Amino acid sequence: MAQAAGFSLHAGVLAEAERRGALTWAKRLRCVFSIDIETCCAWGAAVRVIASIEDPGVIDKILSYLRQSSPPSLVALRPEPRAPPAFGD
Repeated sequence: MAQAAGFSLHAGVLAEAERRGALTWAKRLRCVFSIDIETCCAWGAAVRVIASIEDPGVIDKILSYLRQSSPPSLVALRPEPRAPPAFGD
């Protein structure tokens, strides 16, 4: 059995554990959590990842900043009040 790039080759077929190791993190998210980050949820078009933040210090700074800003209140999301429609004046 030959060895190539840390994978054992048997007639050109990877073992199950080796195939799982070959998954990208985006594919893992889709398989495990049903999260598809490669498709735009608004348009359905394909998207590509242009950056990945992996430094725990940077992640903590971003999350702490997001925790400081409060989400918009439901009152702010309501439409402006209006008069009821007039019937047969």
